[in-house]
Amino acid sequence: MEIIQQILADFYHCTGLSAHFFNEKGQWLESIGETQANKEKLQKKITAAKSTQTLTEDGNTHYLVIPFAQNNLPQGYVVGGPYQSACIMKPKNIPFKPDRTQIYFGELLTFIIKQNVANAPQSNNYIAKAIEYIEKNYQKSMSLPDICDYLNLNVCYFCKLFKTHTGQTFNNYVNQIRIEKSTQLLRETQISIIDISLEVGFNNPGYFTLTFKKFVNMTPRAYRVQYISKSTKNCAS
Repeated sequence: MEIIQQILADFYHCTGLSAHFFNEKGQWLESIGETQANKEKLQKKITAAKSTQTLTEDGNTHYLVIPFAQNNLPQGYVVGGPYQSACIMKPKNIPFKPDRTQIYFGELLTFIIKQNVANAPQSNNYIAKAIEYIEKNYQKSMSLPDICDYLNLNVCYFCKLFKTHTGQTFNNYVNQIRIEKSTQLLRETQISIIDISLEVGFNNPGYFTLTFKKFVNMTPRAYRVQYISKSTKNCAS
């Protein structure tokens, strides 16, 4: 759903109109924006849309509907709105957009969809390379500028791309990998906790302990003691 969420966000930030995604059965899945759509009425109408069209509700409330059918992505409908074509205030404070601007909404949303879908394989490739880089270099000092230089990407763009695809920030993801590696060392070796922290890329043992507790909900020492205790019990039984 990452690509769909990005399509909705791009349209919302370009037009100020809320954007929504309904699946092929007309069931609502995603939305962005302050103005709520009348989802129940839309569910009955949008599934009849075979091409880009504008749906009108109550004579002056409009929705832009574009069928969405792309390989390897959820099928359904991208919906922009609601908006009014006449400057009539309503309780829901629906945005006003003049008639002459409406034609451009369809062109803009179509362009946004094409751009996001076309860029998806390249974006996925960047993320795959970033994760591979992290796996190979987690033991070393690693910074955002380092990986962005490696990928030849702008830092802000990379951060947004990485968060969209992984659901985590770059630093959080790196720390998660390091903690996962440290739990393995705590279970399988007798290496000291200080040496383990250095082995997995933490230069500060105190920060390692704080980060470990954040992800595992206990200190490295408590984790090792608990694992040894479980192993001893299993052997005894």
